[in-house]
Amino acid sequence: MVMDITGYTKWQYKTINASILKSIGHQELIYYVEILSPWPVSNRDLVVHLRIEQDSITKKMQFHCRGIPDYIPAKEGVIRVPMSRSTWHVEPIANNKLKIEYTMEIDPSGSVPAWLMNKLGAEGPYESFFALKNSILSRNYSKADAPFILE
Repeated sequence: MVMDITGYTKWQYKTINASILKSIGHQELIYYVEILSPWPVSNRDLVVHLRIEQDSITKKMQFHCRGIPDYIPAKEGVIRVPMSRSTWHVEPIANNKLKIEYTMEIDPSGSVPAWLMNKLGAEGPYESFFALKNSILSRNYSKADAPFILE
């Protein structure tokens, strides 16, 4: 699901546009997302380099996401996020269960009230992971869907 970039609009909080800009391999790519912002704030967009690593013995995975704001020209009327970094640490802990630790740093740029940043910072990850869980449970994934996951 993490590599299904166009599917981000179904589970990532407030994502209204998502597309792959460059595939580097089945575990690495560059993608674009636009995020809906509430009035009076303008929408934001990001260009992200995503790279996935997996330990072949423990099956633990790390997802490294780093913003690359100058990769494509900025879109008119949308504010480009100048800095973003996030990491997912994913560890199998039991049958069909994962432990996920997610961290993110972001500079939204422009004028964003502190109350709104606090609200989005608390609401966004919760809503995204809740929707991600439901999306995973509603689909039957196979190795063909996620060839980077080792058995």
